[in-house]
Amino acid sequence: MYEEAAALYRSCLTGVHEQDPDIRYGLATALLSNGAFDEALAVAQRLRSTHPSFRAPDVGLVYARALEGRERFEEAQAEFKILADTYPGEEGRWRYGALLMRLGRDQDAQEVFKRMLRNAERLPSHYRDAQREWLTLARQNVRT
Repeated sequence: MYEEAAALYRSCLTGVHEQDPDIRYGLATALLSNGAFDEALAVAQRLRSTHPSFRAPDVGLVYARALEGRERFEEAQAEFKILADTYPGEEGRWRYGALLMRLGRDQDAQEVFKRMLRNAERLPSHYRDAQREWLTLARQNVRT
């Protein structure tokens, strides 16, 4: 129900809440999930410019995913490369590796996935549990 969510977020962006970063972030994620990449990109860009420190890694991930959705692969790759080292958790690294694979850079992608798995071995089990989805995807991609 991403379209309905986006409509609800838009309806909240009035009055004192017109520039609310939480509402705008919710709108950007709903738009992204609904495949409205142009609008998600625009909302994320505005959010970055007006509230640069607000959930910067999360906004960066929305921004990078919207770029990828628009097939602006060079720009998306640059954003994901930054997120691979700065995003809390493994999603940023995995999405960077997945884009590299999509671009035919399989060897580089394999290095990203292997690094994820090596790093996870040194981290506590609660971290591995929390990042299970991304680590499982990395394992699957290393095998193929």
